[in-house]
Amino acid sequence: MAGFFIFDIETVVNQELFEKTATKKQKDRYMDPEDDYFLPVVFHVPVAVSILFTNNCDEPVVLPNGKPYFFESTVSREPEKIVERFFELFYRAIKRSSEENIITDTTRNNAPIHHPVLVSHNGLKFDLPVLYMWGIKKYDSLSGLARDGLREFLNDRDSFENNRPNYTKRFSRFQLDTVELFPYSSLKSICYLYGIEVKTEMEGDGVEEFFREGKLHEIGRYCAEDVLSLARVVNMILRAKGENQLHLPDSHIEDCELRVV
Repeated sequence: MAGFFIFDIETVVNQELFEKTATKKQKDRYMDPEDDYFLPVVFHVPVAVSILFTNNCDEPVVLPNGKPYFFESTVSREPEKIVERFFELFYRAIKRSSEENIITDTTRNNAPIHHPVLVSHNGLKFDLPVLYMWGIKKYDSLSGLARDGLREFLNDRDSFENNRPNYTKRFSRFQLDTVELFPYSSLKSICYLYGIEVKTEMEGDGVEEFFREGKLHEIGRYCAEDVLSLARVVNMILRAKGENQLHLPDSHIEDCELRVV
């Protein structure tokens, strides 16, 4: 049985950095409407993060909100508020798992490890680098709780994960990135294959336009839809492995708390 911290982010392009530091080839490819080019991580600014913290324990562990899961989407024009919320909730998930004795794994000496599994779609190569890159940049403005979360994530002292996770390690057993399981496949394609409801608010390339137009609530809902769809994909994986499924909302995203800060 384990705790699962499922997340997704939305970003816009850091135009100033792009203009100052992008190569001519990067600029040409990005400006070419027929080139499906995705800019490197460094040019992305986080504007939204959605998080679903849950578990697959036999008996659902009820959280302080009275539910076996916590589901929230935060949107902001200030990137430090996005990374702060992510690392605050990540650290709280670790503490809550310990308090509720949600055991994800054990040490070599059979002591419990309470850190949750981080679940994403391409999070290893995109979402997480964007988050910790901006967390490092905005470190001085982060709350103490967020700093604790960032340190927990970046703690790579236990290379072989004998006693704690090494979340920075690509093949960490505390990371579940569905891109590693389904290479070169979009989350939308996987969901259609499995008959899972997918996004209705917009497409990913519309985030930039919605952000310029101030449609922050729509971005938050879009991000939340991704997270819930991903969680349902994970349930299908867990079922195929013969493991307990996650405790999830019955509805689509109505149970998600939307914050614009």
